[in-house]
Amino acid sequence: MPTLKAKQNATSITEKQRQELLAELPVQELTRRGITVDSPRFGLPNPSILCYVNSTMQLIMTIPAVLTEAAKRPAKDMLATFAKAIFLEKASANDIRRIKEDKIDSVLPSFKGNDQQDPSEFLIQLLDNNAGLRFLTNSVLVEWRRVIECPCGETVLCEKEIDTRINIVPTCDVETGIRNFFPQERLERRCGNIPSCGSEFAWSRFVVTKSSEFLFVTRDLFTNAGIKHPQRRKTIEREIHFGPEMQNYKLISVISHVGLTKNRGHYLTYIINGANIQCFNDEYESIPEVDHGDPYVLLYKATLKNESLMQE
Repeated sequence: MPTLKAKQNATSITEKQRQELLAELPVQELTRRGITVDSPRFGLPNPSILCYVNSTMQLIMTIPAVLTEAAKRPAKDMLATFAKAIFLEKASANDIRRIKEDKIDSVLPSFKGNDQQDPSEFLIQLLDNNAGLRFLTNSVLVEWRRVIECPCGETVLCEKEIDTRINIVPTCDVETGIRNFFPQERLERRCGNIPSCGSEFAWSRFVVTKSSEFLFVTRDLFTNAGIKHPQRRKTIEREIHFGPEMQNYKLISVISHVGLTKNRGHYLTYIINGANIQCFNDEYESIPEVDHGDPYVLLYKATLKNESLMQE
C-alpha cells in the first residue's frame, strides 16, 4: 500500500540523517516558500561577543536583493547560511559560532576572534568583499562631484567620486548631517583651481549626481578615543529627502548601540515596516515600547515621492 510504504520510508530515516538533511537544506527553499524581507524572522543567538555580526545581518536582510542573492548561493555560503538562520530555521549558539569561524573569519580576517567590533566597519568590509555584499554595491553607491565656482562665473567640474555610506555628526538631524557631509568651502586663489580667473578666491561645493536605491548613513557617535559623544541626538527622522531630485527615502532598519564606548556595550537592530517596529536583540525579538540605546547605522530605502509611511 502506498501509504504504508511512505510511512516505512519516513521512519527509516534516523535522527542523525534528519539533522544532516536539515543542515543541507537548500537555501532555494526561501523562494519555494515565498519568503520575503517582511516575512517572520528568527533572532540570532550570541555565543560570545558577536552582537555586531547579528545586528548587521538582521539589518542587511531588510534589502530584497540580499535575500534574492542568498537564495541563489550554495547552502554553505556565508550569506545563504545567515538567510537560512533568520528566515528558515532558528539557529543555536553553536551554529552562530560555527558560521563566524567557518564563514566570516576566513574571508574577513580583520574580524577574526571574539572581540566586540564596529558593525559599521563590518558592513563596509562586506560591501568591499567578493564573498560578502559586493553584488549590492550598485544599489548603495552615491555618486557626487566637486564643483569649483568663481565669482566671475567660471566653473570647474572635478572628477566623479563615490561612497557606499555617508557619515554624519550625531548632534543634528539626518538631512542636515548629510548636507554637512558635502560641505561648501572657500578656496584661496593661489591654489590655482581656475588659472584664467583673476579673482582672489573661489568656492568649492559638492553636488550629488546620482542617488542610490538604498542609503547607508552612519552617525559618528564616538570620539577618536572611542567614547560616545555626550551631545548626541536620540531621535531619528523616519523620512528624509536626498539626491539631485530630492528623492524621498524612508527608514527601514537601524542598528542601535547601548553603552558608552564603541568596542563595549551592545548592538541591536530595529526592523521598521510602516507603523510596525520589531527589535532584534540577538536571539530575542520583541515589539519595543521604548527605544534602547543610540541610533548608529541607519538604512533608508528610496520611495515614490508621493508615498508616505502611513500608506504602508
